[in-house]
Amino acid sequence: MLTHKRTPKLYLLGEDGHTPTTTSLPFVPEVRISVDAEATRPDGDVDFEPQRLALHEIFAAYPNLESLSVSVNRLVGGCVLDMSPRCTQILPLSLHENATIPPLQRLSLSGYKIQKNELSTWKTRFPWDKLKSLSLGVQDNYNVLEVATGHVHDLRGFEITGYCFSWSEPNSPRGLEKFLSSFNSLESLIAKGPVPPISSVIHHSNLKHLCLHAIEQPNKERTTLSVEEIKSLDRNLPMLSSLEMDLDPKNTWVSNENDHSMLDLANF
Repeated sequence: MLTHKRTPKLYLLGEDGHTPTTTSLPFVPEVRISVDAEATRPDGDVDFEPQRLALHEIFAAYPNLESLSVSVNRLVGGCVLDMSPRCTQILPLSLHENATIPPLQRLSLSGYKIQKNELSTWKTRFPWDKLKSLSLGVQDNYNVLEVATGHVHDLRGFEITGYCFSWSEPNSPRGLEKFLSSFNSLESLIAKGPVPPISSVIHHSNLKHLCLHAIEQPNKERTTLSVEEIKSLDRNLPMLSSLEMDLDPKNTWVSNENDHSMLDLANF
């Protein structure tokens, strides 16, 4: 394919941690990889090859990569806890001094944990400023918002899905607020689970699509947007053409507290 006169593209959409990365393939613009962090070695299988995830190897093998999707399963099924050692190799991002990361435009992460010893590499070497689209979830990603905050400048689409019930958890509303307040270029924002404060949402005046959905917690009713918060969206997001939000538990449309009339939104 390197010598093909039409320079074809090769999309690797079903990788499972077994694809060799020893050869440079500049004609690969997209990679989707899924590994199981909870996998164990089968008894008696001498030919078993464990999955391996090393992002620096992927970046070196695909120098023109534009889109990367990484899904790491960290869920364990069954009623009996399996104490067998896990065999999947998930290596921290490690770059040589002269190594480069492709100018990614789209990044999707689910269940990825950035370890403490690689925080600096993610902050200073990853091309956050080139990203146009970032998707996080449905499994929590640790430290991703932290390393991206302050380094994203031209992101157009952001989606986050999580089941965070505490402000101290990885995808907490506090971390989400700090991230969203660090830039103002979004045109699409989808937040399912952790709902950011409206003050950080209206920071993105070019928003065209907005989805805010709070996943309910056990024994606790989810909160919904107030009249004033919705009016603030109406006033500060003139480009908004699509709005998805939660209704109250009775599935009724929000109304003014004084006269209970239907909320009038001039710009929607």
